[in-house]
Amino acid sequence: RLKEVRAGVRKVGIGYSVQWKKSEVAKFSGGIGPCADIFDAEMLALALIARRCVSGRTHHQQKTTPAQYASILFRKEVHAFLRDDPRRTFVVQWIPGHSKIDGNKRADRLANEGLNLRPTAFFNRTSTWAKCRATQRASKTWAKIWADSPHSKTVRKHIPRPLSLKLHPIFNNPGLPCSVSSCLVHVMTGHGWFGEYKDRMPFIKGSHKCPCGEQVQSVPHLLFLCPLSEHSRKNLTDVAPDLNPLTLFGLPKASKRSQNSFSLRNRPLQITTRDTAPPSPV
Repeated sequence: RLKEVRAGVRKVGIGYSVQWKKSEVAKFSGGIGPCADIFDAEMLALALIARRCVSGRTHHQQKTTPAQYASILFRKEVHAFLRDDPRRTFVVQWIPGHSKIDGNKRADRLANEGLNLRPTAFFNRTSTWAKCRATQRASKTWAKIWADSPHSKTVRKHIPRPLSLKLHPIFNNPGLPCSVSSCLVHVMTGHGWFGEYKDRMPFIKGSHKCPCGEQVQSVPHLLFLCPLSEHSRKNLTDVAPDLNPLTLFGLPKASKRSQNSFSLRNRPLQITTRDTAPPSPV
């Protein structure tokens, strides 16, 4: 399955290749119109393969999944295949991209050829297409709102680009402790138990001064200048000797190194305040 925009027209192509003992015994290329999406193409291709198996009495593989119209077609064809012989099984296996599996690249080429063919409108408007379109519109609107909104110097440094639909790789790590991810969010957004934030939000009780004597306890001061955090600052200099915020937080790979430095060592950077709130490890 393949989705592209060509000459301003949205196209979705499907293709499959049935391999048996390193020989191609069946193939298909086609287009399914602009109002469908990748999932529809995948399920339709599975349905067509199942139909081919029934007509050719061929044995193949899978497990069903209820979904949309294409999925219903697929289940119908599989059931017809299984009813003919109780010894038959049908197993569907999702193949990761770029896997070295016979026929995978061939199916990709067939799907690409399908983009150039006149589409067959199997569907009017599918729910996956509608959800994808709604997500794209919401993302575009959000990006404009983000671009038009004022941001603090801290946010501009740590989040230099508009937010994406995907969760940042650092925060998508199930092994990251909540204490570390929470503190990273505080640092990258500037919203946290910092004197500078309390100074901007008068309804939050607490002094805006740093215990070291600095008039305003800012994020840069805490991370890079405060003498009280000098011992644990080596966590940051191990990642970025010049303590450049863009190096520490701006790029996924650098952020990964920062996260490892923060969470895997027994000397976390402490955010010290004059309040009774417990310090947060960075």
